[in-house]
Amino acid sequence: MKRKTTFVLFLVCALITAWIVIITDKQVRDHLGSTLYIIGFAITGCMILVLAGYAWNQELVKTLKSMHDTTDSVRLVDSPAGGDESDSDEIIGLARKIERMARSLQQVEASYKGIVEDQPDLICRYRNDGKMTFVNGAYARAVNRKRTELVGVDFPYFTPGAAIADEP
Repeated sequence: MKRKTTFVLFLVCALITAWIVIITDKQVRDHLGSTLYIIGFAITGCMILVLAGYAWNQELVKTLKSMHDTTDSVRLVDSPAGGDESDSDEIIGLARKIERMARSLQQVEASYKGIVEDQPDLICRYRNDGKMTFVNGAYARAVNRKRTELVGVDFPYFTPGAAIADEP
């Protein structure tokens, strides 16, 4: 990064020097004539573009490093011991870590889903209006119906507003 910073500063200094020479040297101004303004605007535009590009690049690098640090702090279930520290391209390394995090999340979700669905306790979830959105296998067996038939049906013991506490 330091070489890039040095190069950008050198380029901006060269553009500023050219701009100052054009403005201060009467002989150069007379030689350029009406193209003086076009060249001046072009040099000014180049300086703005170089500085804006450099600032955007620095912000992008900060964002990538932040994402890299975030993914490093997350413990993954199937994470290899070495990690992706050897990747020369940060974006590829981040993509690999995010992919591993997604796989790990899918494994945890499948494990949780298996526990809830196979549990012998009766488990159901319902909305505020009393319509059931999920029932586990034990609940479906207890009422002698299929799980898909119970989704969208009113919960039999639902009392509207019973779970909502009155505010003083």
